[in-house]
Amino acid sequence: MCNIDELISVIMPVHNARNFLSSSIESILRQTYTNFELILVDDGSTDGSHLIIEKYVKCDRRVRAIHSKNCGPNSARNLGLEISKGKYIAFMDADDISFPSRLRVQRDWIVNTKSDICGANVVIFGLTIPRIWRYPDTQDGVNTLLYFNSAMANPTFFARREVFSAVALELSRMSAEDYLFQVSCVAAGLKITNVPQILLAYRIHAMQISSAKRTEQLMNRNIVVREHWSNSGFEFPFNNIYSFKNKNEINALKQIAPRFCKTNSQKNIARSQIWKMAMRSKYYDGDITNDITIFGFNLIQRLTLFIVTRLNISIR
Repeated sequence: MCNIDELISVIMPVHNARNFLSSSIESILRQTYTNFELILVDDGSTDGSHLIIEKYVKCDRRVRAIHSKNCGPNSARNLGLEISKGKYIAFMDADDISFPSRLRVQRDWIVNTKSDICGANVVIFGLTIPRIWRYPDTQDGVNTLLYFNSAMANPTFFARREVFSAVALELSRMSAEDYLFQVSCVAAGLKITNVPQILLAYRIHAMQISSAKRTEQLMNRNIVVREHWSNSGFEFPFNNIYSFKNKNEINALKQIAPRFCKTNSQKNIARSQIWKMAMRSKYYDGDITNDITIFGFNLIQRLTLFIVTRLNISIR
């Protein structure tokens, strides 16, 4: 039996997640690390999710519930934080699946690396081609990636409780809160890393962010990037880093990015992000051979870049 001082509070916002909620809850209840509490925050569901929540509250003493009006996932997480008792805080989404070892592995990682926050790699499944999202496992790698995008899969968030005394969950920028929170944590001197293992299955489904919300998300993320660059002393010469206006902006990013990097690992992360952003841009008409030489792309990247530039495919 684990010491009560090592309790993990898992907070799961729930909003109209009836179709996937049971499997997500079960994935937490089946964790190999058993000293946890699961706090289910019903964020104004209207699809009967509350009935599933109450069923689990009755059958497992580790499960607690809060019912509130719909205010968004971070507001729901804050409600969960208010009643949580754990030394560590983990986030979980109501449509994903945590691997059985997730809590144990992340707790051990955060202790052994002396991190304040950690995430993990995830496998994507559902209405998509299955693939793996990998994130930097070092603090330097995370700090580099944050100049371009979020450096953690938010459903894998795991932190020491003290983190929330230093940085509050962001509520003002809907759809970019996770990214802004990570940037704020780094600015506060907190150490963020990622476990170099796949610990969660991230589900893609029809009820997720619509195309309109996706546009809003990218706009808000661009604001976070701009502010992060400015606060770090870098000029941000782009209108939107996620939608280049011309090739000159791509080239400008290539020139600026090395300033973020001190190690080869950081350079590789920057190169990968620039490549992805160039691929998204319909204006990309670069010299394939030259760009491959500069960034050391592997064979698969070369073939993909060739197809995209020839067929004018926009990858998102």
